[in-house]
Amino acid sequence: MASHSRNLRKLITSDWSKVFAVGGSFVVASGYSLERLREKDSEVFAQNSTFASLTRLKRQFVSIFGDVNIHAESAQVSENRRVKKVDKPSQQKKIAHKRFEKFASLEYTNGELIMTPMDFIESVTQTNPRPRIGRRKVTEKDLDTLLRSTPKPSKNYKGHDFFQKLDTDGVLTFPEYCFLVACLTKTRSDIEIAYKTFDRDNSSKIEKREFEQFADAIAKHVVDIGSEAIPRTTLSQHFFGKGGTGKLAYDQFLSFIRSLQTEILMVEFTEFSKGLRTISEDEFARILLRHTQVPAEQQEKMMENLLKEGNPTFKGITFEEFCEFFYFLNNIEDFAVAVEIFSYAGQNLNKAAFQRAYKITTHGKEIPSTILDTMFLLFDVNNDGELSKKEFIGQMKDAVQRGFRYHTDEFIGWQGFKKCLVKERNATTEE
Repeated sequence: MASHSRNLRKLITSDWSKVFAVGGSFVVASGYSLERLREKDSEVFAQNSTFASLTRLKRQFVSIFGDVNIHAESAQVSENRRVKKVDKPSQQKKIAHKRFEKFASLEYTNGELIMTPMDFIESVTQTNPRPRIGRRKVTEKDLDTLLRSTPKPSKNYKGHDFFQKLDTDGVLTFPEYCFLVACLTKTRSDIEIAYKTFDRDNSSKIEKREFEQFADAIAKHVVDIGSEAIPRTTLSQHFFGKGGTGKLAYDQFLSFIRSLQTEILMVEFTEFSKGLRTISEDEFARILLRHTQVPAEQQEKMMENLLKEGNPTFKGITFEEFCEFFYFLNNIEDFAVAVEIFSYAGQNLNKAAFQRAYKITTHGKEIPSTILDTMFLLFDVNNDGELSKKEFIGQMKDAVQRGFRYHTDEFIGWQGFKKCLVKERNATTEE
């Protein structure tokens, strides 16, 4: 096992983020059912059976952050994390960096933008930041005040309110922001692979240096910008202590990420529930649509159809159901494989097929009838009881990645939306 792990690490030394970008199973073989492919996950990782898996991971990473070449002179991250600055036209900045610039409310003494924990939450749940006048200037001395509320690491993050409790008392750099954004869509198996990639010395503990190098590697694939060292941040102090000498175990790492995913979903849910136990189906639909490429005018038409046809059957969606559905979306690649297998057998994506594919993807869980009905009222544009699988899956990929999914073309208005669907259909067919 150790030799196989070293062989895989050797393949990805220049780009750790390829492994972290995995979107579910390593679906690179043929002749297997989806259940068998799931069993093969750990075997493929351990045995490194094919280069095709890494090619697929590269495609998935590019779909999120874009294909950004790392300049040779900045490929190595030095001990003080200083990276040579490379000027790029502003129009080439990737989505994550634009979002970071838009929501960051702090600026360090060297001119580097930094976020508070609340800035991060708003950036992944809202379209625009709260109104503010300029950015607050932060010195090294100010870090003590900003980080005074940083808690010690926990073995089990049960509260799901880490970032909300900190509010504006904290500091997040751009590399850490990219790391957190990537974490939002990862499954348990993805997290385990990421942890093994972090742990370069196979000590079963992550050190601060290893964490920073991994976060920097992800950030450089978003946009190749200069990054001056900031002495301490919320994540580095939380994970490794004020002196940076602590170590992070896998169970803590996994618990933190799962809690992060739940916290962001809780923020979105409570925005609409306003203290009630459920949100309505149309509120659920608006949450789902707001990060897709569907233009506003088309969204309104879809919502009109949902409200017109679905009102008598609406029962509301609980937070547990809401979370389960978004955890399912983290496995949308597996769902796509199941649907593709059904299509080979001549079965279209009707409600029965959707239920079956959902059950396979979630290891036997049933999709709530209210969510199933909502999905079909929303996305069945022809009212024929079936979904266009490639178009639907493409829209769900956008939704789960919260607007960070990278498209090489800009899609504007209804014509742009149709262009996006054609592009997604062609891309899915090629895979």
